Amino acid sequence: MKKLFCAVMLVGICVLLGSCMLPQTQGPGVGGGGDGELSYIIRSYNDEIDIDYVSIRNRYFAAADSLLHLYFDADKEEGEGELCIGATDRSVTSKAKTELEKKLRGVDADDAIGWMIYSDGSSVAIYWSDDTFAQTACEYFMTELVENGETDFSAGVIEWEAVSRLAAKKEQERIEKEAAFAAVEEQLGKEAADALRNHYSIYDERYYIWLAHLYDPGVGGFYYSNSALQTEGYLPDLESTKQAVGHFSSMGMLEKRGGIKAFPDWMKEQMIAFARELQDPVDGYFYHPQWGKNIGVGRLSRDLSWATSIVTGFGGKIKWNAPNGTKGEYGMPPEATALTSQLCGGSTVTAVSSAIKSVASLSVNQFPQRLRTVEAWREYIVCELNGNADPSDTTPNKIRTNSYSIGHNIGAQTGQINQRDQLAIELGELPDENGDGIADGGGDGIGDGGVVFFNFINGDCDIDLLGVGLSAVGTGNGNSGGAGFFAVH
Repeated sequence: MKKLFCAVMLVGICVLLGSCMLPQTQGPGVGGGGDGELSYIIRSYNDEIDIDYVSIRNRYFAAADSLLHLYFDADKEEGEGELCIGATDRSVTSKAKTELEKKLRGVDADDAIGWMIYSDGSSVAIYWSDDTFAQTACEYFMTELVENGETDFSAGVIEWEAVSRLAAKKEQERIEKEAAFAAVEEQLGKEAADALRNHYSIYDERYYIWLAHLYDPGVGGFYYSNSALQTEGYLPDLESTKQAVGHFSSMGMLEKRGGIKAFPDWMKEQMIAFARELQDPVDGYFYHPQWGKNIGVGRLSRDLSWATSIVTGFGGKIKWNAPNGTKGEYGMPPEATALTSQLCGGSTVTAVSSAIKSVASLSVNQFPQRLRTVEAWREYIVCELNGNADPSDTTPNKIRTNSYSIGHNIGAQTGQINQRDQLAIELGELPDENGDGIADGGGDGIGDGGVVFFNFINGDCDIDLLGVGLSAVGTGNGNSGGAGFFAVH
């Protein structure tokens, strides 16, 4: 009996010791070693990535029958059972970051980026080194793990991926494009969608490289073209710079990066400085060194608009108050001397008084001579519309044959016309009987119909322009008997 008892005891001890010494699963993988189920979703308080945390919580509940409570990392002390998404302040996130950095160093690409799912045995971190992978990493966790029944995670690296930055961006762009093409196909059919696919195939990273190549950091502006860049005498200009910035926005490159805020500070500062330095301290307009002041009405007016838009759009201020109403850092510029402005046919506008007229914000002498007086503006308009050097000849020749040019030249001056109208009221040159800030008309046809400063053309109206016998015959559809539509608002 004693021998039997000893044998039984020996077997029992061996079984007990054997069960204690069974090997434990450790390292990458899921299952067999988690200390408990997940109970919380933790997101970074500073995270601005568009992640649908509510959807993740709902999907997790549907798959695992466990409701995760959602917190910002700053609102809850660190604990067990946390699913930490993104750059949280949790220790498991720090470990995931360290492990991912090790993996990236072993990737054969200088610009490698990636994502990782990591567990410390209790909590899980979904971490990425670039926002491109935010959706990818979260979707992998839900689709490949949770919705496949894996919710008990061993300590260690669960999954990771790394690619070059360019490859990641290309893949993201492909996915987004295909989603857009699918929407088009649903509405317009496969033929239309395929036509768009073919058209968009010409836009790849070469377009971005070409556009970036036109920027001159030494000047702070964009060239118009590669040929301009490579030709002596050509320099960056305001119009090309503003349009290049617009291309970045309209092509979707800044859509998920906060719009023009995505431009680096140093580049914004360069473009602001470029535009500011072109402003003339006498009249407040903007002139390029390659063109000087001997420029046409359209060029002068467009550059005024481009420059003020660039500077204010990037959060800066121009130096001087400008004729389109943009306020400058130093207020009104020194009062302008008489300016020479050639009209069509070689004639000049009516001379203005040598007396300097101004208010706190602008001086009449800042404006070109065509905007100095009512008479000068009337003479300019008659000459512009008719193409006749003699203001007494009111035959509407030019407006019938060159409406685009006329519309452009007048339309480009909209901001200046508005400001000159307001200045005319402030100086008492024109009445404001209605108190609406718009010069009211008299019997001479000036201001009729509520239009600003001395009157201008509206393609849908039949008006007696400035009382000089010229009518833009409206058709009701924006076209005026060959005169076109004038983009003055």
